[in-house]
Amino acid sequence: MKRSYKPLIAIAVLLLLAVLAAGCGSKQAPSPPSGQAAAPAANAGADLAKNAGKFVQQADAHKDSAAAQFQAALGLYNAKKLSEAAQYYERAIKLDPKNATYLNNLGNVYRDMKNYKQAAAEYQQALKLAPHNIVSYVNLASMQATYLNDKKAALATVREGLQNNPQNKDLLTMARQFAK
Repeated sequence: MKRSYKPLIAIAVLLLLAVLAAGCGSKQAPSPPSGQAAAPAANAGADLAKNAGKFVQQADAHKDSAAAQFQAALGLYNAKKLSEAAQYYERAIKLDPKNATYLNNLGNVYRDMKNYKQAAAEYQQALKLAPHNIVSYVNLASMQATYLNDKKAALATVREGLQNNPQNKDLLTMARQFAK
C-alpha cells in the first residue's frame, strides 16, 4: 500500500506558518532592536513543547519526511531538549539539504547549546542557500558580535544583509550599533 504524505506535509506547513508568524521558529540571539516575543509566541512555543512527544512519534513513523523531522525538531527545541532537536534538524537537512530554514534553526539550537562556531557555520550555510533571508543575517551578526566578540565580522554580515534589503530596520539598527 502506497502512503500519502500530503496530509502530514500540509499540517507541517501550517504549523511552520503559525510558528513563523508567532516568531518562535526563528528565535534570534539577543539583539538590541527587538524586544521579547509577544504572548502568542510563548503560547505557540508551549504548544510545540507540549506536543513534542507526538511530533517525535510522527517523525519516527515517517523517517523519509523532512517536514515530519522538522516538526519534531521544533517541538523538542521548544521543550528545551536541544541535543534531540539537533538530531531531528540534521535528519530534516539530510532529507532536504536546500532548506535554509532548517539550517537557520539548527544554528539556533547550537547557539543555545553554546556551540557558537557551529551555530555561525549553520547560519552561513543558510545564507548561501537563501541570501535574502534577513533572519539568518540577524542571527549570524548577533552571534558574531555577542558570542564570538567579532564586531568587525558582525558589521560585514550586516552590510551584506543590507545589500539584499536596504530598508530592514533590524539590520540598520545593528549597523549603527556595530559601527560605534
